[in-house]
Amino acid sequence: MIAIGMWCLLGLVAGLAPSLLAQERYRPWWARRWWWVSFGLAACLALPFGLVLIMFLSDGAFDAIGELGTFFVSEEFGWVTAIAATWLMGSGAMAWAHRKAPRLQGPPLSEAVMELAREPDTLPQAVTLYRQETGVDLPVAMDAVEEYAESQRRARARGEIPARPLGALERMYLGFAAAWYVVLAAAYVLTFPGHGNHFVTALGLFVFVPALFGGFCGVCGGAVSQRIKAALKKALESGALTPRYAFTAGVVSAAVSIAAVVAVGSLAFSLSQSEISVLIALAGVGTALAASPFLGLWLLNKKTAQ
Repeated sequence: MIAIGMWCLLGLVAGLAPSLLAQERYRPWWARRWWWVSFGLAACLALPFGLVLIMFLSDGAFDAIGELGTFFVSEEFGWVTAIAATWLMGSGAMAWAHRKAPRLQGPPLSEAVMELAREPDTLPQAVTLYRQETGVDLPVAMDAVEEYAESQRRARARGEIPARPLGALERMYLGFAAAWYVVLAAAYVLTFPGHGNHFVTALGLFVFVPALFGGFCGVCGGAVSQRIKAALKKALESGALTPRYAFTAGVVSAAVSIAAVVAVGSLAFSLSQSEISVLIALAGVGTALAASPFLGLWLLNKKTAQ
């Protein structure tokens, strides 16, 4: 109990310290940011629960979840759980305490900064440019730019300004997701009679599987340079690249990823049923999912270059 108490105290200090030690002016900013960082770390810790829920094809899914919960509070891993839980509690308490604090204010944004801030992809560039123009600190720059971006999102939601059209890359990912959801829906229907729990099966197929897959598939979107995004946007506006083609490129890349996932899984489990084969299958599936959207991007770039 003493050891667990020490780990809890350490986690609490980690959650509270950044906000408490920051300058008073920046304390609300640190409280908000540190809370999101803590939440992200806690989500990573909870990710195994999602992985276990994917065991919907087995009637032992709930038993596996129970065993995983026992592992989290075991002597070997309990200290990690203690740190993560109290870290999240400490950072959450600071974020709650400063929930009504206004954002940091800086000089007015220039037209160039506002132009960059209107697009989510160029938001970091807007922050950098704003700092170069005004010389303000990073917290002030981030709050000023993000406040403007948020005002634009609210204005779009109220219909005061036109909604931002979907880009070529976004349409490609829509096609990618649509193809995968068709396959997952078909799997749900075909395996329906054998479901031990229909709700857990649906939760695994339509929530956790896409969420886990999305992390791998998003590698392509994060790796695309601003130059390529600008070229795709220009091609879409000029008609050289059509929305239907972008959607189809996503469907094609999804079909390749589905075939690769099935092939990797079949090959890994045909070799053996050990934990090594599971790890090999997971690594192969992750690689296939991360690489396949690049095929769609290649198709978009090829069409743009014509």
